[in-house]
Amino acid sequence: MKVKLSARARTATRRIDEWWQAERPEAPDAFVEELERAIALLAGAPEMGIVYGSFRNRPLRRLLLEKTRYHLYYVIVDERIEVVTVWSALRGRQPRFANQ
Repeated sequence: MKVKLSARARTATRRIDEWWQAERPEAPDAFVEELERAIALLAGAPEMGIVYGSFRNRPLRRLLLEKTRYHLYYVIVDERIEVVTVWSALRGRQPRFANQ
């Protein structure tokens, strides 16, 4: 199944990657590498994330990137997966769009 990042998710991943490269010099590519692995896994098993709520009348799923502690929030739309956003698991709150 094809995986697409929304504009919001692309912006978030760029921001997170920039931060990770600046602040984690011992593993500057860890976020991008884990994100790429997660996207490949989702392409083969789209229902692996837990249902977390709804987004635009579709089940919103969440998948944890365990090493970097970010969640991928995504929905399954027809024959593709749309990653809605990437959000820090350490923020202590959910993204504002959740349950829309």
